[in-house]
Amino acid sequence: MDVNHPFGFMADGVKGDYRWMGPTGECLCGCGMFAMLAVFDDETRLPGFFLTDGLCVACNALVRLPTPVDQWPDGTPMLALAPMQVPVTIDLTCPQCGSAESTVVISDEGGHVIAVCQGAQCMRLPFDATREV
Repeated sequence: MDVNHPFGFMADGVKGDYRWMGPTGECLCGCGMFAMLAVFDDETRLPGFFLTDGLCVACNALVRLPTPVDQWPDGTPMLALAPMQVPVTIDLTCPQCGSAESTVVISDEGGHVIAVCQGAQCMRLPFDATREV
């Protein structure tokens, strides 16, 4: 069996792949203990690096492990099935030329998602394509 995860050596023992759910501290079976791959820091003796692919020790399902940055803006932990903080719609219509045919979605230097019209008359005009619902 060809499985794309770091526990491929035991692919026959994996019972499910729930990594699509996002980072979580608890498997669907209710267990909160996971097998993980980590590199330890020599000074702190704590994990200095770890892969976010984990394996539930109770049911052998793959999960995406949480990291310190996996939290909502209010500081609460981001759970796998948490609702969106601000529902938005995406409108890729360029405000300058009025077309969506040449629009692409990119990220700026700060990691914010923006849209850019690549139409000849717009010359890569960036605009915010998200609108709060």
